[in-house]
Amino acid sequence: MGDRVKTELEVAVRDEALTNFCFDGFLKREQYYMDGHINDAYCIECQSGDDTKRYILQKINTNVFKDPMKLMDNIESISAHIRRKIYGEGGDAKNRTMTVIKTLDGKPCYRDSMGGYWRAYDFVEGSSSLKGIPDDETIYYSGYAFGEFLWQLADYPMEGFYCPIDGFHNTPKRLKELEQAVGMDQYGRVREISQELEFVREHQKKCTLIEQLYERGKIPKRIVHNDAKLNNVLMQADGKESLCVIDLDTVMPGYASYDFGDGIRYFGSKSVTEDEPPEHAFIDMEVFDCYLKGYLDGTDGILTEEEIRTMPLGARSITFECGVRFLTDYLQGDKYFKITRASQNIDRCRIHFELVKYMEKHWDEMMSIMEKQLKRYQKS
Repeated sequence: MGDRVKTELEVAVRDEALTNFCFDGFLKREQYYMDGHINDAYCIECQSGDDTKRYILQKINTNVFKDPMKLMDNIESISAHIRRKIYGEGGDAKNRTMTVIKTLDGKPCYRDSMGGYWRAYDFVEGSSSLKGIPDDETIYYSGYAFGEFLWQLADYPMEGFYCPIDGFHNTPKRLKELEQAVGMDQYGRVREISQELEFVREHQKKCTLIEQLYERGKIPKRIVHNDAKLNNVLMQADGKESLCVIDLDTVMPGYASYDFGDGIRYFGSKSVTEDEPPEHAFIDMEVFDCYLKGYLDGTDGILTEEEIRTMPLGARSITFECGVRFLTDYLQGDKYFKITRASQNIDRCRIHFELVKYMEKHWDEMMSIMEKQLKRYQKS
């Protein structure tokens, strides 16, 4: 969380949004959240008598999420389902899932006078969003949180599910988008990326195996998070156990191994930045083991043996796909991911491709860890 300089227009539309949600009390303080590549967010603190309550106010990036109302209908429905699941198991759902704050006219998001869309959530008190280098306990509970999220939505209906981003984690589709960006070369950057394009050509078959397994009926699709990063898990304030999974924008049908793999590519090296130099890219096999154990424990027995066997594949494939996405965005003029410097997206691409190379060098070790955790899972 931090401050930044805001334009007069930004302040005006933010203040307009602030007055159109059912916040409890009067505004005491707001701070800009710097986290995330996509949406702008503020922490709102309101005072009502002696009580102080906090909220998250967020402007939705409509360049990415084309139908904010349907997106928010998704999030409300998903959160309500998780809440019912927790209560059904005899648990306390307070602070265990997101709570959408309605607008004054009862809608899940507000359209401002400039055409922008805003949403608000209760702040999850007693929680912390972890940054820095996680320890093994944090890694386990992060994996557990996303595995439990998969279990919580195992009986959520897929029929008619609104997909906010069509083909979000569809590697063949992402490869086609890259081909189109290369063909257009709108910003004259193709000449800079010959090595990256060669890497893509060498890996496109092996990194689309998950989709092939699904098409052959070997693995199912499930409702998954699709952005399983460490900072999308809220931990208890002492950092010892996970509370809930947040940032539900990309929840939609997908593959369990991709969600698992997203966690590995994000902090498998115990690093939570995508902007490290490529030579720093590595996957800590103890982290791989610990995260896989937590993820499988969280799923509570719903995964098939074949799905578990695809976990290393998912880690490699999603890491490759993310590299392709950064590369594509670089060619398209850095329109999707936020950047703070000109070469940031190509650097993000390169470290992801180095992570893929590292996984391939340690493939036998990853498979051995998977087999060990599969046996434990089958016995539990």
